[in-house]
Amino acid sequence: ALNNVTDLIFVTDPLTKEILYANKSFCETTGLRSIRGCTCYGSLRKRATPCTNCQNMQAFENGFQITHNNLKLEAASYAVKSAPVQVGDKVYNLNIMKEREDYQHQQFSSPLSLSSAVEPAELYALLAKNNEDPNLQLYNALCLLGRLAQADTVSVYEPKKMLKHSGSAYLRTVFYAQNQKSDLSDRPEDDLSSELVSKLFNEPSEVYLDESGLSRNAVLSPLLLTELKTLKSYPLQHHEQIIGRLFLRNPKPELLSEHQKELQLVVTLIEHLLIVKQQASELYHLKNSDNLTKTANRNALMQDLVEYDQLERVGVILVNLNGLKHINHYEGFAVGDKALVQTCELIKQIIDDQASLYRVSGDEFLCVCCEIEQSEFTQKANALSLLLSHETNFSAAVGSAYTATSGQFSVLMQLAQSDMFTHKREYYRRHPVNERYRNDKDDVLDMVSVEKINELLENHSFSLRYQPKYSLQRYGVSGAEALIRLELEGRLIAANDFIPTLDAAHLTYLIDYFVIEQVCAKLRERIDKGLKIVPISCNLSRHTLVRQDFLSRLKSIFAKYQIPYQLVPLELSERSNSLYHKELTDVCIALATHGFILTIDDFGVAQANIWALSDLPVSEIKFDKKLIDSLNRQNNFKIITILNVMVTLCNKMHIKTIAEGVDRKEQRDILEKIGCSEIQGYYYSKPIPEEAFYRLL
Repeated sequence: ALNNVTDLIFVTDPLTKEILYANKSFCETTGLRSIRGCTCYGSLRKRATPCTNCQNMQAFENGFQITHNNLKLEAASYAVKSAPVQVGDKVYNLNIMKEREDYQHQQFSSPLSLSSAVEPAELYALLAKNNEDPNLQLYNALCLLGRLAQADTVSVYEPKKMLKHSGSAYLRTVFYAQNQKSDLSDRPEDDLSSELVSKLFNEPSEVYLDESGLSRNAVLSPLLLTELKTLKSYPLQHHEQIIGRLFLRNPKPELLSEHQKELQLVVTLIEHLLIVKQQASELYHLKNSDNLTKTANRNALMQDLVEYDQLERVGVILVNLNGLKHINHYEGFAVGDKALVQTCELIKQIIDDQASLYRVSGDEFLCVCCEIEQSEFTQKANALSLLLSHETNFSAAVGSAYTATSGQFSVLMQLAQSDMFTHKREYYRRHPVNERYRNDKDDVLDMVSVEKINELLENHSFSLRYQPKYSLQRYGVSGAEALIRLELEGRLIAANDFIPTLDAAHLTYLIDYFVIEQVCAKLRERIDKGLKIVPISCNLSRHTLVRQDFLSRLKSIFAKYQIPYQLVPLELSERSNSLYHKELTDVCIALATHGFILTIDDFGVAQANIWALSDLPVSEIKFDKKLIDSLNRQNNFKIITILNVMVTLCNKMHIKTIAEGVDRKEQRDILEKIGCSEIQGYYYSKPIPEEAFYRLL
């Protein structure tokens, strides 16, 4: 379809500038027969190196940025706008080239045919186009201003501190050129010298300079002395603070006077649009930063992964605060927050400004050191490990990894994580904070590696227990929940004694896939024999859900055994705050779209109850045991009322309700009376071996 579009459209890699796609109009106009190995700067500018003033990384989110407004190809001139688009985990640049009008040969007795009595509504109407994107609005406003004053160029400069950019203290962010003879967009010095911009930027009032004034105010290059005759500049302010500066290069003095009111109105609108643009940019950066430590967050890391994967000589340091949950529980969240902030400050003391620091989870920081030699990186990692291990009030486990080869970033992350958990095991052996980490259970800590878990799986050390679910409508076994158990040296270890450890190490996905495959294999066996089957639900860790290959891996298991998705409901724990993450919501929507049954486990113990019901495509909820235990109280009117309301609400939304932890007949009777669909608990059965469950069935 894009080959039928007259606009020139092409897609580039934002780092290498390589052209990855081009439509028919682009190829015909540029004379390209093949885009293989072609770059935008080579094809469009006939350059051997990237353009010195490339602005295609300034746009934020999906907003378009005018990257070139006067690109000449043959006899035509084009405006180019670009926007970042994400496909999977990679970010590309979508570029659209539109042929622009030839203003040079148009005669304006009064630019835009506007009189001094022009209605403000007319100007607002001209600026209403593209109102969803402040970048395009600003560009439209600059075009209008340039035509009103017949200036050669119109530029907006902003302070570097408001932008993620290095170099000069001020950066030209929006640019319009009227005269096609002068192609200024690729000059290293922009259309104005940095000295001139710096001297005028903080002037609180309008400035008009002729040639003599220009010579006094800045050291100009011979090129600018020749081409810059007059300059009109306006401050752009917000709350009495200068947030930008507007420059009109070589405007017509008589038009500045004749259309003073119109010009001032457009300048006011530009000032407003710049405020909107900067606020939108600030919101974007807030979305990608951690409010407590003021570092970048996991969302920012996911966007930067593409860039890191192409770098050589890169090192990764992973820092995990030891015992943060213990600190929060016994000393308070204020103490825990202070420890996180101190950890962040200590990391910054060791790494330099060239390194990027992210808070990737509640207790974990990731530091990426780019373009660094291995010896220097090792020195920094060792110094950080030593510093954090001797901190008085807290300590942290540090893992690191280095590579000199590009394309290895995901491997680096895994190596750093493995190294970090090696140090974490040592810490918990020395400082057991609860039963799970005592020395007589070192074998559980030794599991924290992919190799060890795979070894245990191959040796059949893991086995399944099924806890039956009973229907309160049909009075019989309606399903079961598959639970994992570990047997080591003749001891049976419950999931609560090893799953939290694996969950902290982000390794529960190995167990999750194993359980699902075992359940599907058994269901296939019984289907082939014509035996009775019921749905068997499986638990999923939040870390499993956000893995890149999760959905494809899950579907491949079901395809291998040809099991309908509805036979294996997937239970997601509501205890995790990660359920609020957009990526998890997206995964849940994808799962439901494919036909999987989603169950919210532990419902009622976190703060996401109504949110989970309204936003997540769930088919079942399972009331947490704590709610069911409350039914045992003598004064249980409130909890019965709450459960009754929740069951009624779920029934109206066609969501099945399940109660877990039902140990007494009184609980069972209440749940049946309020209309709960299924129950699970010791009143009917403890978790039993797989074969025992199917005999029961």
